[in-house]
Amino acid sequence: MRRVLLPCAPARLQAWYRRVSPGCRLGAWLACVGVAWLAWGGALGAAGVPLEALWHPDRHPWGQRLFLAGAYAALLGTTAWCWGGLQGRPLVALTGPLEGGAGQAARWFLVGLGSLALVEGLTLALGLARWRGPAQSLAAWTVWGEAVLAAWLFAASEELVFRGFVLHTLGDTGAWGRAVWGSAVSYASVHFLRLNVDLRAVALPWLGLVLAGGLFGWLTRRTGSLWAALGLHAGWVALFLACDRLRCLDPVPAGRLWSGGGYPLGGGLGMAAVLALWGLTAWAWRRPGPG
Repeated sequence: MRRVLLPCAPARLQAWYRRVSPGCRLGAWLACVGVAWLAWGGALGAAGVPLEALWHPDRHPWGQRLFLAGAYAALLGTTAWCWGGLQGRPLVALTGPLEGGAGQAARWFLVGLGSLALVEGLTLALGLARWRGPAQSLAAWTVWGEAVLAAWLFAASEELVFRGFVLHTLGDTGAWGRAVWGSAVSYASVHFLRLNVDLRAVALPWLGLVLAGGLFGWLTRRTGSLWAALGLHAGWVALFLACDRLRCLDPVPAGRLWSGGGYPLGGGLGMAAVLALWGLTAWAWRRPGPG
């Protein structure tokens, strides 16, 4: 008996979805995501939550959280429906083997923490940022706990969608190199889907996220599962969120090109760290990957 994530879709829709090219499947998925996002935004707008809450969380903190919660739920729900309901594939086909997954994710979580801490330490040592020093209080430790929890939730949902669904759908053509970079570009671009985006300001962060997404895709393809990419992703996000919320570092505007100006993977040092990790894993795993 076939295992699916959601009840099967109508037979004609299933047949069409399985017959068309991977690009058409992704187009249909994106259309469904867009409709779900518009419906959620419209519902919040009707309830009195202004759209500007997305880019002004200081004015509408709960509004932004509501928008993001609905957006992530729509993204995950649509992905689950397309993968399970239309393609009829089990979840394990996206995540890879569950055995040993927690341990692998935990190890790579520490790699993520350590590598980003090294990048932030270099920005301080080179005078690209100033240390403010967070308050040593219960509130500070609470922020760390919330950052770690949020990091795992964000990383799990984004890896399931981009290194799971998008990567595997594009990989159906057999062109895994293009699939890795296609998933990386879509992953980076979704972070800047807002009306007030300044293309000049986000160019370097976007490029940094593309490189990070490429590394996540390489790890997923090389290990045959999402766990390594999930752990590394969560480690980076946890440290970034904690430092951002505690306002530990004050970037120097003149050093933005190297520090990222608050987005460490969007600066020269962060990108170098991503490429170094990529090179180290490629050197350590000199045997061919799966498939």
